[in-house]
Amino acid sequence: MLINILKQKTTDEEVKRYAVKYLEEKGSFEYSKSVIIELRQKSEELVGEVERGMGEEGYEGAQALSAVLERLVLR
Repeated sequence: MLINILKQKTTDEEVKRYAVKYLEEKGSFEYSKSVIIELRQKSEELVGEVERGMGEEGYEGAQALSAVLERLVLR
C-alpha cells in the first residue's frame, strides 16, 4: 500500500497524512528509533575501542567522532 502511495508522487496532504498514520500504526517510527539508538550505542563502543587501542594517537580522532555522535540525537 505504501509503495503505491509513493509511486503517486502526490501533493495531496490527506494522502500524505494517511501514509504517516499507516507508518505509525505499523510501528515503523518506533522500530526506526530503536535501530538508531542501537547503532549509536555500537558507534560509541567502537569509538571507545579506538581511543583505548591507539592511545594518544587515537584520542583526538576518537574525541572528534564522539563530538559528531553527540550531535546525532533524536528529538
